[in-house]
Amino acid sequence: MGAFSTLTPSLDRLLEGGLPRGHLSLVYGEASTGKTTLSMQCAVSASKVSCKTLYIDSDQSFSHQRLLQIVGPENVDACEDIIIFLPQSFLEQSRIVESLENYVTSRVGLIVIDTVTYLYRTALGGGGSSILIVS
Repeated sequence: MGAFSTLTPSLDRLLEGGLPRGHLSLVYGEASTGKTTLSMQCAVSASKVSCKTLYIDSDQSFSHQRLLQIVGPENVDACEDIIIFLPQSFLEQSRIVESLENYVTSRVGLIVIDTVTYLYRTALGGGGSSILIVS
């Protein structure tokens, strides 16, 4: 089944090749520890093998400038394989997640929900700090 490289060689070694395909992975950590960058790197890695990524950006932390830094000027076309959803509420995020099967094709290799708990905790009055990556 293989794996998507994290584009970080030492992490790929620890993961025995990268983020495993066909598995659910939860990346958890404090704010500003690189979770979004890691998910973006995995999305770029997926695009390098002609796979699309469905990226649900619940906390609006996806940076197009950072994505361009990761792909480099010679690979800007890779960005076309990353489809970004921007839910504004927990209800909208839930609807997107529930309708993902409408977007999944044979080319979709990675689904990212960044941050899976953010809008839920925001609705309750707190914040979120985890990413769910499905490959």
